[in-house]
Amino acid sequence: MKKYTDVDIIAELQKLVDSHVDNYKEDFDIDKRIIRRAAESQNPEDKPLMWFCRPHGTHCLNENQVFIQGTRDHNTFRFYAEQTYDECIARVIVPKTVKRGKVFGDVFEINYREQAANVAQNSVAPDHDRLTFADGFVLDAPCRSSFDAAMTLVGEHGGVKTHQTLPKDADALAEVLSKQKSRRDRLPDAERTEVLSPLPISELRKYEAVKKAHPDALVCFAQNGYFELYCALPGLTDTKSQEKVE
Repeated sequence: MKKYTDVDIIAELQKLVDSHVDNYKEDFDIDKRIIRRAAESQNPEDKPLMWFCRPHGTHCLNENQVFIQGTRDHNTFRFYAEQTYDECIARVIVPKTVKRGKVFGDVFEINYREQAANVAQNSVAPDHDRLTFADGFVLDAPCRSSFDAAMTLVGEHGGVKTHQTLPKDADALAEVLSKQKSRRDRLPDAERTEVLSPLPISELRKYEAVKKAHPDALVCFAQNGYFELYCALPGLTDTKSQEKVE
């Protein structure tokens, strides 16, 4: 198991979707929105997410809710380990920021079935649900009746914006989540190979025009934080050099 720090999270997960998901790949579109909201959130509890894919879809769940018994996130994460033989690939992801339209953060490899057993063993008991409506109104209600209670208030306060289950023992949940973080932080870093994206066609045409006018010159341009240098040597094709822009 390894960790990938400060990477394009969507791109990392897309590789798994492409290689492992046969049907319902559109589930990942929902995950992308959840991941982006987590990156933009100022609440630390919203950041760690537990993501997994299987041959028939993907799921993106809040780690905080996964470790509270009886929540939708908790039940979903355990279900495919305990009730099916589906081959599932799981990751813990921590979205941090959005740059140039991409979500960057950390991705941690985990064993899905081992983590499902960990969730079953270490989750804490729920206390009540907290629902926040479109106009900011907050409703605290018993877990089993919160949905019915919310439906009676939608007309007055708008739709439910967030739905969170709170634990009976907040300190116990905090300790469980702290142990999870410590465990994944100790994972070794994955080897990283940086590859530059192909030059956009419009920029490539500019390069070709400059090169044609100055065939013996060294052409230098910047792309995504790098300088790229090309020079033509007698009898050789263009040679490319890359240097990181400081």
